[in-house]
Amino acid sequence: MIGFRVLVLQYNEQKLRRDYGITASASPYWDTHMLYLMLGKIAHAFATAELGRGKFVPALPEMILTGKPDKFNHIGGDPEPDPPSAALHQLGLGYQRANGKDYVVATIQLFSNKSGPTYHVVVGESRESAIARFVRVFSNRISRTHARWKSGGASLRSPQA
Repeated sequence: MIGFRVLVLQYNEQKLRRDYGITASASPYWDTHMLYLMLGKIAHAFATAELGRGKFVPALPEMILTGKPDKFNHIGGDPEPDPPSAALHQLGLGYQRANGKDYVVATIQLFSNKSGPTYHVVVGESRESAIARFVRVFSNRISRTHARWKSGGASLRSPQA
């Protein structure tokens, strides 16, 4: 079931400090704001580390440096949680074509071992050619398959009946 509950809180700083010893609080807006800034930083750094400088036109630096929420529409997520994985966190990079342009998209799942939400962050417009993107994606898949095969985790032969 999806729903929400609205609560009207009467915020009296002096009363909270005097009666309960509460000296600070954070609003849900601030927490979401900080989460989006963190996701933007992770996505930008990951894309830069994996692709290298100059391989995409960065879309997030202004948001990261100033905290302005105008690029928050570059961050979205999956409505359904993924099943838990063995990894604590999972990161991935991919490409998405929209409006005649190819974009670099980072996928971030924090606390994936606890089925944490998966976020997708549009990092920027790709500067790589279509063939360069294809080679990058294809070679990564081949190297992962080869690594699993060498470790005994997968077989490249078809199963025998």
